[in-house]
Amino acid sequence: AMICGTSGIGKSKLSQEFARSVNDDGRSIFLSGRFDRLESQPLHAISSAFDKYCAWVTMEDQSTAEKVSTALKENMGDEMACLVTVMPNLANILGDDFNFNQSSKNDDTAVDAQKRLRYLFCQFVDVISRCHEEPLILFLDDCQWIDNASVALLNQILMISGSAIKDHRFFFFGACRDDEMSESHPLNSMLTSMNCFGTKTTKIQLTSMSKGALNEMVSTELSLLPRITRSLANILHHKTKGSPLFVKQVMMELYKQRLLYPSLSRRRWVWETNKILDMKIPDNVATFITNTFDRLSFEVVSALVVLSCFGASADISLIEVLEREIQQPLIAPLDDAVAHSVLGKRNGKLYFMHDKLQEAAYSKMKPEERCLHHNRYGLALGFVAVRERDDRLLLTAV
Repeated sequence: AMICGTSGIGKSKLSQEFARSVNDDGRSIFLSGRFDRLESQPLHAISSAFDKYCAWVTMEDQSTAEKVSTALKENMGDEMACLVTVMPNLANILGDDFNFNQSSKNDDTAVDAQKRLRYLFCQFVDVISRCHEEPLILFLDDCQWIDNASVALLNQILMISGSAIKDHRFFFFGACRDDEMSESHPLNSMLTSMNCFGTKTTKIQLTSMSKGALNEMVSTELSLLPRITRSLANILHHKTKGSPLFVKQVMMELYKQRLLYPSLSRRRWVWETNKILDMKIPDNVATFITNTFDRLSFEVVSALVVLSCFGASADISLIEVLEREIQQPLIAPLDDAVAHSVLGKRNGKLYFMHDKLQEAAYSKMKPEERCLHHNRYGLALGFVAVRERDDRLLLTAV
């Protein structure tokens, strides 16, 4: 199974809740690992997950450790020494009497060594799966950064045979940011091949919360009726686009800034609506929105670049004048940016939801181009201001 969704949508939280229920139940063995885009060692996420398994076995009762150790030695022999290099805790299972001097054959090529390691890993999973009555569950997070070696290994483990997987009671599920993956991503290719060979796969797509769902969440957090929290929930939905993680972070920031606080006189939580609308969103939330900014159309980004030349906000009437003068679509694309929560619209103004977003839009221009853009827009507005004797517009143009 694969849990898919954008950053901060709740994939890891869902997996954590699943892991907690599994561990509390005590009828499954849960292993986990995480891929890191900065990690240069292939198979690190998978090997670290099974290394944790080895550490867990050594902490279990002696009979379990002896059962696993005997099964591995009988089925894999001295070849196990190769896996100790990627799973150090395996050495504690094998014991001091094991011959750890057996290593990869010196005449193995790099490709042959990788194939051999994958084969041994598959054998290892095969053996330990048969050692326990409980199902073995492997969870891997951030699979959008999976390396090719890990894809090949997972593919081989899951395709040993459909019947064997059932006998082994082995279950894999991962989490990925599918919006950061192309159709040609190796993980997508692996999942497609799984389906072709009859291995059942399930995709769990997590999406942003609706206004109603977010309101229920806020209502629960503040122990207030949904009709009371609806106004706050609508603001939070606009600022976070319904991302559960960032809703909570924004609420914590509101509490820190005393924009959300318990009122003794009213005996409930209260908030400062206008100040919340004007608040600067924390950088971690801005980072989330900036990712959305990068996925906007060229026309929308071009309009945002123009708007960024006027600072954090600008009058809609000014943008309408500029649109006519420079003959570039601005209002419609900027409305699209509002719909994506990159911009806000209030009291006749368009404003960036965070100063980092304005900086991101402004940085789309090369340094040598910025002066030309400012001059172009200033001259366009200046001609209109002089013609219509609009001092306010002239001040903006200057």
